[in-house]
Amino acid sequence: TLSSSSAASDVYKRQQLLVLTFRGSGSIEEHKKLLDYSLERNFKKAQMVLEEHIQNGIIHANKSF
Repeated sequence: TLSSSSAASDVYKRQQLLVLTFRGSGSIEEHKKLLDYSLERNFKKAQMVLEEHIQNGIIHANKSF
C-alpha cells in the first residue's frame, strides 16, 4: 500500500542520514528485484531479497562505525 511504501521510504531516509553513504549498485539491484518480485506477486522471492537487503545494509552500516 501507499502508506507502507511511505513508511519504508522514511526508514530508508533515516538510515541514510545515520550512515551518510550509499551502498551503490548492489542496493539498486536489490530494490529492482524487490519491485519486480512484488509486481509478479512472488512474495517468497521478495521476502528473500528483502532479508538479503536488510543484512547487507547492516553490514554496510557496521563498516561505517
